[in-house]
Amino acid sequence: MAAASPVPTSLTATGAVLEALGSGDSLSFVALGLADGSPVEALDFWQLATKNVPAAESASQRANGRRKRVRAMCGGDSKSTTAHRRPGGGKAVPGPSMAPTDLPNSDAATPRPITETGWARLAAKARWDRAAGCPTRERFVAPVRPEGVNAGGPCYFRWVSAPHGAFLGGPDMVDTSVSFMSSLCMGIIEEQVIIPYPSMAAEQKDTVRGVIDSLKQLLGPRAEDFRKWDRAGEMPAEFVDELRQFGLFGLVIPEEYGGMGFKSAAYARTLEEIAKYDASVAVTVGAHSSIGMRGLILFGTDEQKQRYLAKLATGEMIAAFCLTEDGAGSDAAALKTRAERDGDDWILNGNKLWITNGGFADFFTVFAKTGDIDGKPHITAFIVTRDMPGVSVGTHEDKMGLRASSTTTVHFENVRVPGSNLLGEENKGFKVAMAILNNGRTGLGGGAIGGMKKLIELSTQYANQRRTFGKAIREYGMIKLKVGQMVVDCYATEAVVDMVASLIDNGYEDYAVEAAISKVFASEALWHAADEALQIAGGNGYMCEYPYERMVRDSRINRIFEGTNEILRLFIALTAMNDVGSQLKELSSSVRGIFDHPIKGFGVLRQYAMKQASLVTGIRRARGRFSSVAVELHEATAVFEELTRHLAAAVDRVLRKHGRNIIGKQLASRRLANIMIDMFVLACVISRVNASLEALGPEKAARELDLLKVFTGQVERRVKQAFGLIDINDDELIKGLAEHAFDAEKFSWDSL
Repeated sequence: MAAASPVPTSLTATGAVLEALGSGDSLSFVALGLADGSPVEALDFWQLATKNVPAAESASQRANGRRKRVRAMCGGDSKSTTAHRRPGGGKAVPGPSMAPTDLPNSDAATPRPITETGWARLAAKARWDRAAGCPTRERFVAPVRPEGVNAGGPCYFRWVSAPHGAFLGGPDMVDTSVSFMSSLCMGIIEEQVIIPYPSMAAEQKDTVRGVIDSLKQLLGPRAEDFRKWDRAGEMPAEFVDELRQFGLFGLVIPEEYGGMGFKSAAYARTLEEIAKYDASVAVTVGAHSSIGMRGLILFGTDEQKQRYLAKLATGEMIAAFCLTEDGAGSDAAALKTRAERDGDDWILNGNKLWITNGGFADFFTVFAKTGDIDGKPHITAFIVTRDMPGVSVGTHEDKMGLRASSTTTVHFENVRVPGSNLLGEENKGFKVAMAILNNGRTGLGGGAIGGMKKLIELSTQYANQRRTFGKAIREYGMIKLKVGQMVVDCYATEAVVDMVASLIDNGYEDYAVEAAISKVFASEALWHAADEALQIAGGNGYMCEYPYERMVRDSRINRIFEGTNEILRLFIALTAMNDVGSQLKELSSSVRGIFDHPIKGFGVLRQYAMKQASLVTGIRRARGRFSSVAVELHEATAVFEELTRHLAAAVDRVLRKHGRNIIGKQLASRRLANIMIDMFVLACVISRVNASLEALGPEKAARELDLLKVFTGQVERRVKQAFGLIDINDDELIKGLAEHAFDAEKFSWDSL
């Protein structure tokens, strides 16, 4: 067997956090192979803090348990791998992690390479160990990548032990079932989800930098062209060909199909760069990659991928997402497009509205009704291509913004779609649509960041040059207020988009709420920045020869498409509160059946009582506070922890008051959603500033600390005001005035 790879002495930030939270326990490394099939070079599995293993477990049981866990991680069966023993058979003792010379020679069978199955089992094993391990301590598998080791090198794993409830790790933590916002609504801060702050791998950073440099050459000289194309309302076919040749339609397509294989973080950063130059170009690329062919990557069969992905990567085929219809925008269940079986095929009929890239797309992800089950409409997703008889498109729509991008109707008249073009499962189209939208939200977020950075650049340059009353307008407090807020909002938007991209890239299962939050916050921050930038430019901002008015028009659609912000607010609140509702349901059930199942019933009641006591008294529970951030951030984290406690109490109170009727209480849900949006974004900003402090130190990160202080104060004021309006508000009065206007269909007062 080949000699073991040296175990690194320096770890990433994740490793440092784990060490600190491990209460001083010293833990060894496990050198494993990668999912690409490269072999495991050494297997050494030691939990040095043996005192934390349950006393009832014998030494032989502990050794057997170690062997089982090593086998599970390697994807082997129960007889395939033997754990190494320490030379001399001595006990593992607390001390520093083993140096390279401490790795034992192998006396085991040749270890198997780690498989995809093995990697997938890591999360399950972490959860299993919490359930079956020591009642006072928990153990986790923690992946650690040493500094300087790229994605093709070995990855190191170690088992860490910590007090019960101290959930360790960062975005690399293997327990991907956690939802930060669902937990927050229960008063739990899942710190390991957001800390450490995510960062792209060095190799991918280099690739993205190269793409950015090339984009500057491609798009930088075209400013006047973009203005003319906006006025004309059309993007020339020759320029679309340039985008094809540049490879911009293959950003997220895996490399084996000819794409660049960008993950969400790299893709968002690329869309950010494109959006700095022109939003119509960004939405053309984004509609293809974020939603148009995203379903093929997520749900396509191997045969479908072989058939289409290479063509989609080169731009030979450009994709479009066909969900919206007249009367069926946010209400997807109201679709009128239908698909009916005809042998092995489907016959598709219907019309789709406002389809981006519709004028030149060859690949359509189409959603249609495929029947009603138990009185509920069922939707199925299909792959439809332009060359199928019966597919046609309408004329180019004359839009307020994004005028150069292609937006048309798409019509399907008796289109015969092969059964092999079914995308995902039959009647599971709504799930497919939501997964596509959630997975692709970082594209819109990246575009919003690019727009904001361009607006800040334009505004600061103008404020430095424009002079009134003998001095540059940058000297005036109101101008500083506008620009300063734009900076705060852009920093916060970048933090939340980076975080959501990290959740997606690291395989988190439940990120829909966090993704929706990023879309709402990013689109509204961009709109505010565009409005303020135009205001700073004054009369010049209103003139078409300057870019401000175009950027205002272009940014307005972001609050409408890919789910209106109103619908997304309802989704955020209702989805995030779901776990709390389930807990209350379980509590109700336990009270009713407490004498039938006394142990279970009292256990649920005790857990709920402890939570309520914490919320009422303000005594913080272990998982209701931050434990691995720099001391300079304690003021911000203290605010966040207090707001978390108030949020959990408010959610509990609202659900108790309204029960299932909360679905119809839109203003109450909206208020809670605004609180949740602010709090998740604040958590992301805390994480980002914490990373800067660790990398730069307090002096060089001083401006970011100022930014955090400003944003924390703003969030605290907004959230506390919203809490105060939960029970005492004028919601019914406002709705009554709206009813009066609806009935009259006009404003009913006049000064004459």
